[in-house]
Amino acid sequence: MTKTRPQRPTIVFLFYYFLRYCCIWTAALRGGTTIPPSFHVGVILDLGTSVGKISDSCMSMAVSDFYATNDHYESRLVLHPKDSKDVVSAVFSAVELLDDVNVQVLVGPQRSMEAEFVAELGNKYQVPVVSFSATSPSISSSQIPYFVRMTQSDTSQLKAIASIISSFGWKEVIFISEESDYGNGIVPYLIDIFQASNISVPYRSVVPLLATEDQILEKLRNLLTMQTRVFLVHMSSALGANFFLKVNEVGLMSEGNVWIITDGLTDLLGSMDYSVIESMQGVLGLKPYIPRSRKLNKFRVKMIRKIAHESSTLDDVNIFCLRAYDTVWALAKAAERVGTNHSFREPIKLENSSHLPELRKSEIGPELLKEIVRSKFKGLSGEIHLVEGQLQPQIFQIINVFSEGGREVGFWIPTVGLSPRSDVTTRKIHTRTQANLRPIIWPGESTMVPKGWLIPTNGGKLMIGYPVKESFSEFVRVDLDSNNVTVVTGYCIDVFKEVMEALPYDVPYEFVPFEKAKDERGGGYDNLVYQVYLQKYDAVVGDVTITANRSLWVDFSLPYTIGGVAMLIPVKYEKRNIVFIMYELFAKSVWLSSFAMFLFTAIVIWCFEDLRSSDVSFLDKIAKIPAIAWNLLLSLTVNQSSFKEMKNVSKFIVFVVTVAFIFLGQLFLQSLVQGLTNETQQLSVVDAKDLIQNGDLVGYRNGSFVEMVLKKLNFDESQLKAYNSPQEYEEALDKGSKNGGVAAIFEEIPYITLLIKKYCRKYRRVGPIYRMEGFGFAFPRGSPLVSDVSRAVLSVVEGEKITKIETKWLGSESNCPYPAKKTFYTLSFEEIGGVFVIVLLVIVSGIVVFMLSDLRNKFWLLKRKLEIDQNPPTPEEPAVQALPQFVHGEENEHYIQMVIHNAKNNEDVIVQPVAQIAPYVGLLEDAQGQIGQENQALHGGGPDIVVQQTKEVIQIEESVGSIIMSNPNTGKGVSVSSTGDSSNLKYKNVVKVTVPQQSPTGR
Repeated sequence: MTKTRPQRPTIVFLFYYFLRYCCIWTAALRGGTTIPPSFHVGVILDLGTSVGKISDSCMSMAVSDFYATNDHYESRLVLHPKDSKDVVSAVFSAVELLDDVNVQVLVGPQRSMEAEFVAELGNKYQVPVVSFSATSPSISSSQIPYFVRMTQSDTSQLKAIASIISSFGWKEVIFISEESDYGNGIVPYLIDIFQASNISVPYRSVVPLLATEDQILEKLRNLLTMQTRVFLVHMSSALGANFFLKVNEVGLMSEGNVWIITDGLTDLLGSMDYSVIESMQGVLGLKPYIPRSRKLNKFRVKMIRKIAHESSTLDDVNIFCLRAYDTVWALAKAAERVGTNHSFREPIKLENSSHLPELRKSEIGPELLKEIVRSKFKGLSGEIHLVEGQLQPQIFQIINVFSEGGREVGFWIPTVGLSPRSDVTTRKIHTRTQANLRPIIWPGESTMVPKGWLIPTNGGKLMIGYPVKESFSEFVRVDLDSNNVTVVTGYCIDVFKEVMEALPYDVPYEFVPFEKAKDERGGGYDNLVYQVYLQKYDAVVGDVTITANRSLWVDFSLPYTIGGVAMLIPVKYEKRNIVFIMYELFAKSVWLSSFAMFLFTAIVIWCFEDLRSSDVSFLDKIAKIPAIAWNLLLSLTVNQSSFKEMKNVSKFIVFVVTVAFIFLGQLFLQSLVQGLTNETQQLSVVDAKDLIQNGDLVGYRNGSFVEMVLKKLNFDESQLKAYNSPQEYEEALDKGSKNGGVAAIFEEIPYITLLIKKYCRKYRRVGPIYRMEGFGFAFPRGSPLVSDVSRAVLSVVEGEKITKIETKWLGSESNCPYPAKKTFYTLSFEEIGGVFVIVLLVIVSGIVVFMLSDLRNKFWLLKRKLEIDQNPPTPEEPAVQALPQFVHGEENEHYIQMVIHNAKNNEDVIVQPVAQIAPYVGLLEDAQGQIGQENQALHGGGPDIVVQQTKEVIQIEESVGSIIMSNPNTGKGVSVSSTGDSSNLKYKNVVKVTVPQQSPTGR
């Protein structure tokens, strides 16, 4: 076997380090500074705990890792670990390290209570005390400047917990903590943050730090009696493990319960026994989020190897190990920046501590503290950045305990809120939405989100109290069935049953009577509500009014009836004169407008028919206006002959006016029938002030709070009378105040509604006089049922169910409507003014048509006259010409005026319309014959007036007068006079006079 030669590089390497050590040692002997000085660090931990052991091991590795990376540093940390079990041992360990070792900084202690005392000691001697595990907010650098927290305070996780609770809609949380500075220090901050999120803490359970199993069970059994089932646990790992074993034992880790643990327990889930993890299935926990990195992975592998080599009792790497590791790195950096030029001042003695050795203040303490606080680097646990001597809040990881460990369900980011990922940097999602978390397995292996409360009856039913009374049984009625079993019904009971059915979950309950409610004078209802406060009832239903005084003892649901106190008064009926009723059917403006329309129409018809008559004087024409109005009235009703004699334009106007008056008449008759068939009611009293001033007696329900309301309204006690039933109310109101009864009853609106429907149209409500809430359901203060029941009340009240219940118990309002103050309606001009506008437009249109027609006639006559003047008749031509003048109608109709022209004196004689001269056709023919004979003798011929016969009946109603036809050739005239009044003459053969287009001579 050949012998290998030693490798030269190894020999060179060893020789190099030997020479380097000799140089350093020689320089040290000569007083040089080339030997790295030692920077002594005192470490106080409970080495008997898993946290203490793993932290000590991680700190040792941190020293070696730091200087392996930074071998050029001139300073070297030297750790001096001390074991401490309690406050006393921690303080003595600190004194020993300060006095014997002259440490420049203290790390620890492990617990908050111990750290507080040691920090006071370090603050006295200007020695920084750095803790990576003391999280109680009772210790802070603002109170103790030389205390540095190399971790987050317990308060930093409270906002994350509040966000989780709010996201699931829970409003109440029971806080469970250990009886220590660690458990108590968080309480004031928790209350403030939870209140800001509208979360209440109705109960806090404090467990002794060294509690026995019996003490823990006693606390848990007390929790079983409570409705709130959202529990927040804040305690150390040792106590927490025993606590959750008992939680599972008593059955509180079942479906419907919610358990949330703080980071103190969540960080150590990996070190707990399997039995403890098994009892915590479904628990939610928070812990600081440690981002993954290559450096962390290498450290974890190295640490696991060290744990396996040194001791199998050490736990896996946790947050305490990483914080301890980062603390050593921060101290090493600060020590290097401070340097080694330091000294100690003269010794001073502790006040009130003569048994302790004399200690000296550290001269580099202030500078060292400044450098530690300035630490800023990326450590294994994340970003190391201290503000005011404390590590800043970071992202929290939300863990759901399931199976053999915890599963990640989401994160809470300070600037974002709840998030399913840790890399979210903007608020893109709501901070309080459970959808931002992954599915959670709740206690009892349920995936349904617990509602946060349960009925605290250990499987029993809710005891629902109700009043037992004889009067107003429509609200609460107690009967016995055929089996002699009590049956509770009534308006309030039916509403409560509908509300409980509307809840999204089943709530078993049982009605329990409260017999003392019969004695209402003894404050029965207040006493009934007070039983809920005494926890004798779980709730109270019935005609229980929500008042401010009662709300001091219980929490009410939303009211399910209209609230307030109103006044019930009798209605007096008064007969009214029919003339006044008819007058009030139309407003004054309508009556005046109708009369003006009628009068204006009569005047217009008069102008059309009689104003242009040449044989009547103007005064006689004016005198005929009343007759025209009377004829118009007759034409609107029965007389048709006067209507037929009118011109077409007059007929149209009369027709429109007739339609308008028929329309007004229909409206008038409808209102008149209503006014005659109904009676107008007048209320006897309309104001409480009238009753007070008149000294009238008023009534109220015996034992109700209405008596207090009446006294507040300044009623004298002598005016008040108490009654017990609706029958007594009716009797008192019928008698009246002067006959031993009352003038009015003051009662709550639900009772008044019942009385009005019961005594239909006999009474009327006035008010409310005093406003307040209605009936509600009473629950214990802080009961989680209140919010759900209130929502159910809204769903019932807004639906059709409440109407059916009211109809069943209180009667139907449609069968008994409230009497009205006024039973007819007065029509105003604004409502029917359009009718008058239409009539006015029609009349104005008729006037315009009449005027245009008249102008046309005048124009035609003037034109004809000019033609005759330009072409005078010759002797051979007829001297008399009959010219037609159309007034209203077509040619050859009886509305034709005869214009007889006298060529001699060049004048026209206008004869009345043919319709009026028709009775004298025979006379007219004689006159024409005479004129024809004269013309025949003179000229041998002349024009004839052709007479044609038509079959039409016309009634002549006024005298025609006389017709004069003159012959210009002879200068003689023929006069045809009437034989008297022709108003009674009737002719079937009425003559129409037609003038031929040419004369018989051929011209």
